[in-house]
Amino acid sequence: MEAACHKELAVSKKAVCCIHDTVNAMLSSHSELPHFHVNEALFKPLETLLCLELCDADVQDQIVGSICEFVELSTAEIRSGWRPLFGALRSPPPAAEPRHAHLRVVLDVFEAFLNTDNVLVFANAAVDCILCLLKHVRGPTELQDNNSSLQDQEQVVPLDTLGGTQLDLCRAALRYISRCHAILASMHGMHSCPVFHAAHRIQLNTAPLTVDPAPDDESAPPEEPPTSPADGPPVTYERLAVQGPFTALEQLDNASGILRVWYLLLEGLAGATATCPRRHQPQTMETLFTLLRSLANRPGAEFGIYCVNHLLLPMVQGWLRRTGRRHRGWDAFATNFKQCCGLATDLVVFYHKTLPADASERQRAGAQLMMRQLLLVMIECVCQPHEVISRLGCACISRQSAASSLPTACRSVGGTPLSCW
Repeated sequence: MEAACHKELAVSKKAVCCIHDTVNAMLSSHSELPHFHVNEALFKPLETLLCLELCDADVQDQIVGSICEFVELSTAEIRSGWRPLFGALRSPPPAAEPRHAHLRVVLDVFEAFLNTDNVLVFANAAVDCILCLLKHVRGPTELQDNNSSLQDQEQVVPLDTLGGTQLDLCRAALRYISRCHAILASMHGMHSCPVFHAAHRIQLNTAPLTVDPAPDDESAPPEEPPTSPADGPPVTYERLAVQGPFTALEQLDNASGILRVWYLLLEGLAGATATCPRRHQPQTMETLFTLLRSLANRPGAEFGIYCVNHLLLPMVQGWLRRTGRRHRGWDAFATNFKQCCGLATDLVVFYHKTLPADASERQRAGAQLMMRQLLLVMIECVCQPHEVISRLGCACISRQSAASSLPTACRSVGGTPLSCW
């Protein structure tokens, strides 16, 4: 590794070649036993050299080529080595702009890993694979300044082409995320599901995230002027309390930790929806809501409602507030935000209608929390000064109420019917 960082190109390339030959000899002569992590130590130098950018672009290209060769020729023997491989692929590409070879290697690694039939191997590296996929979904714009001009945001990097076909890493990552979701669903139904040891590294908040019931300063409705007794009681804004105690993810998960990994996937995808390049937001939203709806079948509606309550609706409110504070923010994001709100409303109505009649008290409490949180977000939309967003909030409240999904206590705010809002 030290020689691979040498300033002489011939020395560094020879060192990388020696690392490659050493790993290749081990993979061809020794098969790693289950629950061991020898191969993880073998591939760790490749991850370190790429992530820390300790060598120049030509040597990094050579490392990427070595990774490609291992994936093509020794897929079944990598085993615990998948984790450092995904760590290496989370590093920046070897040049200022992604090279075709680097992008192709990324896709080949995902394809080979998700085609493996070894559930222990998948459970060991699932978290690293998901984190790597989410990094590519967020794309190169995740670190852009939020105050960049609309003109700068329109300047997106053109799609890379290879062999006359478009190579779009973001859309490919979304497809692989859907495949990870399907694998998790199939493993959840196994009688002896393997333990996701990496799930214990996932730090969750003690209190699940919920919608902020306090109206944003810039979106709160204006105070009403004093009225005479003949005009009736004044219209006031009252908070719809978002009360606990909330269901913790540990109460839904089992000893394998699979729901923690599942939650990480959905949490990252929900966060990427509002931050990925705008041209990819419709596809990202479609993938997110497809996965959230499928949770009703497996692992069950209770986990789906939990994700809507503590991932989706807080994300929609955060997106609403961030865009509302930006100068002409709705000129750029109104279309995608409208799509998100419409899909969120339909999803909430779907889960409310699919709730069984014999649902437990915990399930009913989660469904009621879901209705209240959606109503809070839509009222905040109505209070926006942008007419398109205000009408959107009214339409979503009407859709929610028409589906008879609102509790009686939620049909008015401060004594004012929702139709007035």
